[in-house]
Parts: sequence; C-alpha cells; structure tokens
Amino acid sequence: MLIPLQDILKKYEIEPKGIIHCGSHWAEEYEDYKKYGIVDMVWIEPCKEAFDIMVNRINDDNCVFINVACGSEEGEMPMYVSHQNQGQSNSLLEPKLHLRQHPEVVFDDAEAVKVVRLDNLPIEKEKYDMLAMDVQGFEGEVLKGATETLKHIKLIYTEVNRGQTYSGNMEIEEIDSLLGVQGFKRVETFWPSPNWTWGDAIYIKI
Repeated sequence: MLIPLQDILKKYEIEPKGIIHCGSHWAEEYEDYKKYGIVDMVWIEPCKEAFDIMVNRINDDNCVFINVACGSEEGEMPMYVSHQNQGQSNSLLEPKLHLRQHPEVVFDDAEAVKVVRLDNLPIEKEKYDMLAMDVQGFEGEVLKGATETLKHIKLIYTEVNRGQTYSGNMEIEEIDSLLGVQGFKRVETFWPSPNWTWGDAIYIKI
C-alpha cells in the first residue's frame, strides 16, 4: 500500500470493522489491519500458489479465504502469470504499458481461474465496511460485480491506472464515475513515479 492506511483512517475519522481484500497475494497487510482494529477479514486471491502460501501463513478464525477472482461476469478466465516479483503482477488482463515500464517482469505462463461476482460470494456483507483492491487493472470489473456489496462499504483503497497498464483496464476517471454513482468520492491519490501509469487511490462514501 502506497498511501499509509493509518493516516487515512485518522484523517477521515473512519474505524472500519471489517475488510474485503481482493487480490490479496499472501495477505501481507494482515498485521497492519489487526493493528488498526480491523477484526473481520475476507482475503480473495485467484492464484493457487499464492493462495496456498497465504492460508498457511495466517491462523485466524475471523479470516475468510476464497480462491477466486472477482469480476462482473462469472465463469473461467485465463490469468497472465509472471513468476518474477512473487507473482504480484499477475492479471486477468493482457499486460500492455506494464511491459515497457517493468521489463524485468516477464509474463510467460498462464493459469485458468474461476471468476465470481463479489455480490455472489457467500459472506456476511454487512460485517465488512472497507474494500481493498490490488487486482492489476481489473478494478472496474470487480466494482461492476459489487453493487450490493458497496452499499455496506465506507472506504475503498485501490490501485488505479492513468493509462493502459493492462489492456482494457478502466482508467482513473472511469473509476471515479463508476464509484460516483455509488456515492463515493476520490479523496487521495498517489503516483509512485511520473513514468508509471499505476498508483493508489482512496475513495470514501460521502
């Protein structure tokens, strides 16, 4: 996470009780979430290897682990896989500008993953008021499948794009519009490099 979550929670006086984290990788944020008082957590990770590592790392009865991708249409999709940087660049979208910006990350493998609408996951949605997304350009598709879930969400922490980092990814203005209809406003944005088309953003329900 590029924007310190602790600072955001303090600044906007938000105390989340539960979080849904899409694209959780190894759930590296687990200890931070606990430190900030978040009890209930849903960790969603489509890559089987990363999912298995995550489940073996965390022993917490308040955590739910789900081995799927979230999107707007259900079914099976191929995931573009890189074995560099621990697979953190894996995406359901074909890499585009990412190839030029990060030539050290080579996508030379694929994995078939199950895609489910976030609204259709068997979780108690009212327990979760924060959503985090690190889904490599697939953010728009996750949100389009989360209309009911978003009714319970107060804060969204997500990766965003200002270009075609991955082919067909929604760009930040499109995410603004999509979430605006759901009552959210972008309040923080951070781009780690002027040469990169990806960064992080915070949306809160107004």
